[in-house]
Amino acid sequence: MQPKYILRLLATLALAPAICHGERTQPGLHALLSGGLTFGGDTVATAVFENGNKVDIKAGQLVQVGGGILWQSAPAPLALLISANYQIDGATAKNGKAQFTRVPYELIAYFTGFERLRIGAGARQVQSAKVVYKVNDGEDSLTFKDTTGALVEIGYQLTQNAWLNVRGVSEKYRPATYRNALGAIVPGSVNKDYDGSHIGVNLQLEF
Repeated sequence: MQPKYILRLLATLALAPAICHGERTQPGLHALLSGGLTFGGDTVATAVFENGNKVDIKAGQLVQVGGGILWQSAPAPLALLISANYQIDGATAKNGKAQFTRVPYELIAYFTGFERLRIGAGARQVQSAKVVYKVNDGEDSLTFKDTTGALVEIGYQLTQNAWLNVRGVSEKYRPATYRNALGAIVPGSVNKDYDGSHIGVNLQLEF
């Protein structure tokens, strides 16, 4: 992931709370958008540049954005979140790229009985996980089986509609199919599991 895109994301997250008002999440259904950074996991690919520099692509990194629905209970200090997300780590150059992309779906239950704090736990299923390594006209790719992991999250309410969350995720990726630069599919050629466990921080906006 190029630094300029990370800087743009951080700038957006920093400015977002200014559009929010109030102090407490209102009961009922809310649409939500989220974005943040994640760190950790095994190395799934390494981009090597002509100047000798190397960038490791990690199974738990780097940028995750998503949207979904949050339901806040009225009589009980409980909330439920369902979201679809896109997560990516990568590096690009003029003659190629290396990236790991996946689509996590998350279900989180929160206890919201604290002032400005909430504690959540849940599960996430990751689909369409794929590593692509492309140099000039050649492309290698490694796809992974769908996987289900667990997560915990602590959130601090910045305003009525904005939460700053810190989370930990535990998950593993099992390779499914490797396709080499010649286009040949080699099932089971990679028999190593990759640890995608990571920590992360994100900003969540509710509407």
